Amino acid sequence: PLAAVALVLLVLVLAPVQAAGLELVLRGLVLQAAGTWLRAPVAALLPVLAVVLIGRDLTPAVLLPALTAALCSGVLAWRSGGLELPIALSTVLTIAALLTAAFGAGTGAGAGIASLVAGLSAPGTSGTAPDAAGSSAALAGAVAGTIALLLVTVGLMVLLGRREGTGPLCPTLRDATSAVPSPLGV
Repeated sequence: PLAAVALVLLVLVLAPVQAAGLELVLRGLVLQAAGTWLRAPVAALLPVLAVVLIGRDLTPAVLLPALTAALCSGVLAWRSGGLELPIALSTVLTIAALLTAAFGAGTGAGAGIASLVAGLSAPGTSGTAPDAAGSSAALAGAVAGTIALLLVTVGLMVLLGRREGTGPLCPTLRDATSAVPSPLGV
């Protein structure tokens, strides 16, 4: 029990730090730099997707969640005009995936979530074992995680559109001197 409490506390402390660092580099640096040169949101996402592939296990079970998480975070950064939503999304996903993988180790759920953990980790730090990445449970977990991630992203885009009074595919534009917007869902 003490080890489980220590694990939960460690994940709750370190996952937000990892998510913030990952988002600051990928969306705050790479996406912004590419966006200043390319000016098209879709084109600016391509370098981010390329960076995400660095050091990954090139199996569908790892690539599917990795590319989907990068795409969803990039779209949310573009749509919201900030890094808060991508950081929150990465934090929640990382905490849920790590705790599920830790407490489900040795089960089908553990194998299924292992690919999501590898996909959410920083490029070059994929921790998925080769045998788990090739299993049908890992692929099923990757597909389920990808579908859930897409649904959450669409929901957040709709909420942003309602708050801003724009369509779901319109970026949020406001001056730096404008008032802070209300929280989503309020």
